[in-house]
Amino acid sequence: MGTKRPIADDVRRIPDEVWLRIAPHLPERQAMDAIVFVARTGCPWTMIPRRLSASSSVHDCCQQRGADGVFLRRWRASVL
Repeated sequence: MGTKRPIADDVRRIPDEVWLRIAPHLPERQAMDAIVFVARTGCPWTMIPRRLSASSSVHDCCQQRGADGVFLRRWRASVL
């Protein structure tokens, strides 16, 4: 039977130098760190560690920003 290993902070945090460039276009830092945590770990929204934020709030924030095209615009800006 496997043992659970703690997830390192760098798996869930956006580096400060990156955050400074993207902050004006994205949700607050804590919500964005939680969204990145889900994207990097593949965990369900309901399993976001409480220390990051309430899962329902983060999910709603992500859905709204996605519908508004915020993430698509940021992605395009980063690859063009």
